[in-house]
Amino acid sequence: MILALTGTIGAGKSTISSILKIEYKAKILDLDEICHKVILNNKGNISNLLNIKFDTLDEKNIRGKIAKIIFADSEKKRKYEKIIWEKIKTEIEFFLNEANKDFLYVLDAPTLFQSGLWVLAEIIIFVDADAEIRRERCIRRGMEEEDFEVRNKIQMDFFCEFFKNNLYNNVFFIYNNSIKEDLKNSIADFLEKRGLK
Repeated sequence: MILALTGTIGAGKSTISSILKIEYKAKILDLDEICHKVILNNKGNISNLLNIKFDTLDEKNIRGKIAKIIFADSEKKRKYEKIIWEKIKTEIEFFLNEANKDFLYVLDAPTLFQSGLWVLAEIIIFVDADAEIRRERCIRRGMEEEDFEVRNKIQMDFFCEFFKNNLYNNVFFIYNNSIKEDLKNSIADFLEKRGLK
C-alpha cells in the first residue's frame, strides 16, 4: 500500500510520519530530507540562482534561507524547483519500485499536490490544524512569524483553489488540534477502516 502524507505548515506531518514508522513499521520516504541532500549536492547551481553564500550558513539554516527567497519570488521558485525535482523524482522511483502490498509505504511530501506526486498514492492523508495552533508550533521551532504568514498564505491559496476544482475519494483529513494521544487515535481509526492496522 502506497500512502502519501501532506498538509498545512505546522499541522503535524512529521509527528504522523513518526507514529506510522514506529508503531506501524511503515517505510517512510521523507521528501524534506531528500530535498536537503539534493540541495547540498547542488550548491553551485542554487547559489548562482538565489545569490546564497552557502559557506556563511550552517546546514540547519540553509533551507530556511532558501524558503525565504523563493516564497517571495515565484520565478526563482520555479527555477529552483526545476533544479531539484528531477533528482528527487529519481529517489521516489527507487522507493516505489521496492513497494509491495505487504507493507505500508509512505511518501512524506509537503508539496504533494503542487508537485503532482499525489497521483502516485493509493491513499492520501491530509493533516491540518487551526492557523493559530500551527503558527505557535512553527514559532516554537524557530520560524519567524512573518515567514509563517507568507508560507501559510501561499499554501492556503493553493489548497483552496485545488480542492475547489478537484474532488478525491482517496483523501483522508486528520485535524491535529489536540494532544498526541488524540492524533494516534485518529491514525489508528484511519488504518483500521482500511484494513491496514
